[in-house]
Amino acid sequence: MPKTELKIQQDHWNDIINFALFFKGEKTGYSIATPVTLEKHEPCTPITPTFSLTQEETQALFNRLWEVGFRPKDGTGNSGHVAAIQYHLEDMRKLVFNNKPTM
Repeated sequence: MPKTELKIQQDHWNDIINFALFFKGEKTGYSIATPVTLEKHEPCTPITPTFSLTQEETQALFNRLWEVGFRPKDGTGNSGHVAAIQYHLEDMRKLVFNNKPTM
């Protein structure tokens, strides 16, 4: 089975993200996908996906997008950071409220 690799490059000058889809076959060597051609599609007819990725390839795509700066808009991508802040705040509450001098 050919190995699929999606390369992503951020073009800061034009505010564009470039994608190049490579395939490496054991016997055929490297191939690269050419730009997509759009064809007219009638409603309610079966479609063939433009391309498919395995779970591993999809994770690699997500990781690369993260590396070039993309995050979920709802902030869920920073949940580890938020959890660390919440833990720190809980520690601060314990220090402040559990050590009050009695009057």
